Amino acid sequence: MGRTLWCCVAFVCGLLLASVRAEADRADEVLVAARDLWLSGGHGSECRSLDPALLTPSLGLSGEEVALLDFVCLPPDAEADALLDRVSVTRRGIPPGVNCTEVKWCDAEEQCSLVCARGSVSIPAWQSHAIAAQIAAQADVPLCRASLLGTHNSAITLADGYGNLDPYWEGYFRYFKWAMPPGRAPRMRTNNHWLSLTDQLRLGARVLEVDTHWVGGELRVAHCGGLHVPQLNAIVKALNLVAKLLGRPIRWDTETVGCVPSLSSIPALEQRTLLDALLEVRAWMEGGEGLATPDSPDVVVLFFDDQDDIGKWGLLPRFLDDLAGGLDSAQIYTPRDHDAWRRDNRLGDEDSKTSWPTPRELARMGKRVILVSGADYGPDMRELMFAKESGEVCGWHEPPLRALRGAPHCDVGGARSERGAQVPWSPLRQDQVQLAPTAHLWDGTWTRAIACELEYGPLNCEFQWGAGNEPWLDAAGLASLAPCGLSVPSPDSLTPQRAAGALWGWAPTQPPPQRRLPQAPQLTGWIGALLRSIWDLFGIARLQQEYAPAGCAAIEGGTGRWVATRCAQDLPTACRQLAGANATWWLDSGWLLARGPRGECPPGSSADLPRHAVDNARLARALARDGGSLAWLPLLGGERAWDMGALPDWAGL
Repeated sequence: MGRTLWCCVAFVCGLLLASVRAEADRADEVLVAARDLWLSGGHGSECRSLDPALLTPSLGLSGEEVALLDFVCLPPDAEADALLDRVSVTRRGIPPGVNCTEVKWCDAEEQCSLVCARGSVSIPAWQSHAIAAQIAAQADVPLCRASLLGTHNSAITLADGYGNLDPYWEGYFRYFKWAMPPGRAPRMRTNNHWLSLTDQLRLGARVLEVDTHWVGGELRVAHCGGLHVPQLNAIVKALNLVAKLLGRPIRWDTETVGCVPSLSSIPALEQRTLLDALLEVRAWMEGGEGLATPDSPDVVVLFFDDQDDIGKWGLLPRFLDDLAGGLDSAQIYTPRDHDAWRRDNRLGDEDSKTSWPTPRELARMGKRVILVSGADYGPDMRELMFAKESGEVCGWHEPPLRALRGAPHCDVGGARSERGAQVPWSPLRQDQVQLAPTAHLWDGTWTRAIACELEYGPLNCEFQWGAGNEPWLDAAGLASLAPCGLSVPSPDSLTPQRAAGALWGWAPTQPPPQRRLPQAPQLTGWIGALLRSIWDLFGIARLQQEYAPAGCAAIEGGTGRWVATRCAQDLPTACRQLAGANATWWLDSGWLLARGPRGECPPGSSADLPRHAVDNARLARALARDGGSLAWLPLLGGERAWDMGALPDWAGL
């Protein structure tokens, strides 16, 4: 018994000693990183050192903190007194060019940001119409071949308080200027988005990323990392020290990024719960803008950037309960549903990874939500969720953005870093690109390309000192990838202006508002009947439509965008011709341009719209080769209001 007890004590002591040694090594690593940043910054001559003898013992500084005092860079006394007053202001969290209902989000200590109220962002009417048309056009295209706009870290948004305290932390950087590259002001940006999940959905985002972690006894939306980054640790430990010296102690390190405490400038326990975020998505789906029917299908994918600990800690049942409680579980397309669909379509295991139902097929099953987890929790999760790493969801993969090339190349892989060195890619380094065989972006697998714009003082989103976050998926970047059929472009900072770059159908401001056409005479009696007969005899309604300023739709050969134009023109009609099996019409069909009456096509073809981005680019190229500038599309304004319900049902032929 004594020997057993002695062994247990020795074992525990060994663990404690190893922990102390690891902590000491980490402290040394932090000091080395701080010294390196000091030398790199070149700000030593600007700093006034702080004499440790002047500090009161009640501060209780650790040995590491005393060593870090050498790197504290005090500003002039007059500035130091006013520092906290200047940073305790309401942050303006509404991006330039965005109009919305402005409200305040405040934490428990009344630190506030002015943000856009959920669902209040003003979206141009043409853009809302173009988003709906683009979603409707893809209704009969298999999900793995569709292009769905996503967002990166979708729920880390200032509309819900994430990033609220960024100006507060920026003020602390004035106490250690050495951390900043010469010529750069400190910048903290810990919110990926300005706008709510509701407004992201209204802007066309259909793949939302929800960072999900166990914080304070709840599953919460939290930007956790579990990373060990010496440079960032050096900076945040210096922040901690300055905060303690100023009487506002905090505890902050990269081992608990976003968890406890929060690295998103929001108190950890004020981070919203997962259930609350899910209820917001559900409210949009059940509201006017988010409603969908079998005739107007719309699919939403929720990707949970979670952690294996949820499974290790026995929290999977809680996770599943939140999912079922926050969403309409009857609408969730589960792995078991997919297995049944695969059996019905006689697909093998490999086929199932890139063979998925169309949005219309899902709608007819009553399904419109797909849940994907970043962690694999085993068979129990398949009650509701797919595992991303299994590749079961369209072969989901996430190459670095630098490996992608937009039109006309439209490929991924086989790239080099900006420095020209061929190096393996690390998930922490966007400038390191994994060399791989070049593949077309529209190959039947889901390529999710993310762009991160977070900044932690001198560190970028990948924790590199002095580096920027380029490339971004701004409006121009999205527009260059749109013709390529990129599956899931996922930018930060989605706004109406940025979201417009992901559109490939209707051109900006198109179609213009329709003038109300004169109606047939509404008089009663024999006089009214006579006038209506004359109206019909001369075909006045048809003539109004033909000569209306913008009564018919056409595609432009130069841009590939759709425009409304006069119907009384001599233009070719865009006709889809089939080659191969009807089941793959979206892949095998080609385009021809038919001369003659508008809307008439040769046998074996029919007037049709492009049904996906690559289809649209093919038609635009065919029109350009033909030397034409415009070709008719089977859409009409007026009473038809550009309705897409009368298009050919190729899948049903």
